[in-house]
Amino acid sequence: MTRFVISPQTRVGFISIRVHNLDAMRAWYSNALGLVVLQDNGVRVLMGIGADHHVILDLEAGGRMLKQLPAGVAGYSLNVPSRVALLGLAAGLTARGVPVLGWHQTGFSLGFAVRDPEQNLVLVEYDRGTQADVLRGYDFADGRLTPVKQPRQSTPPLAVMPGGTRIGRFVIRTADFATTTTYLRDVLGFVRQQHEQDFSFLTSGDAVRHIGATVQLDVKARPRRAEHAGVQYVNLVVPDKMVLARMYANLVSQGWHDFYFDPGANYLMVTGPNRLTLWFSVR
Repeated sequence: MTRFVISPQTRVGFISIRVHNLDAMRAWYSNALGLVVLQDNGVRVLMGIGADHHVILDLEAGGRMLKQLPAGVAGYSLNVPSRVALLGLAAGLTARGVPVLGWHQTGFSLGFAVRDPEQNLVLVEYDRGTQADVLRGYDFADGRLTPVKQPRQSTPPLAVMPGGTRIGRFVIRTADFATTTTYLRDVLGFVRQQHEQDFSFLTSGDAVRHIGATVQLDVKARPRRAEHAGVQYVNLVVPDKMVLARMYANLVSQGWHDFYFDPGANYLMVTGPNRLTLWFSVR
């Protein structure tokens, strides 16, 4: 039997975060990362890229903070369109007193890490492949973060997230490591590229157009509840309603019951281990 594979045209739309302090989170993402407020009704804030009005984040009030983030999506990456933009954003963060936690590289990207006020991990990265600049040594199947020194190139500080920035991948912490990777691979159809005792990297797409999911073992990660602060779901956008129909058929064949499919509205919401919820919609 052929294993189900998610459409290679699937992209991450936005990240939905339940927050404890909406004002502080809105201010940080605006002032530190240079996102703009696209919509704000006092309990929900949509933030994104001002140049193209693309939604990146959905911040929703009402989250209860824990001393440690619960299991589930613990962070995500913002892929910027150039190396100059990456260095400019890092310089801007430093100028505004926001600590950069360190620089890293993967087989396909160079970037740095920061944390928002509620400890969600944000990776800001430049991925050459998404700009069709696939050079020797490029490997989008290698998702391990390898620490590197900060680049020495001097670049003017950048205060606004540049147009063309998109979410590249999301990072999952879980004590249910094997169950989570199986859920992503067999139930949702991601392709597993790397798999070790405490780390798994899964992708969709090819070297030029791709997204990824990193799964990290954390034996101390507490089960996630709906009221906990943190990422509550990831929106993924698929090319057409036939893709959703095939995903629904695979859920049924896998015996997966925790999902809601609305073919009329063209969306499918699937919940996995520790409330790891992905919401698929049609572009």
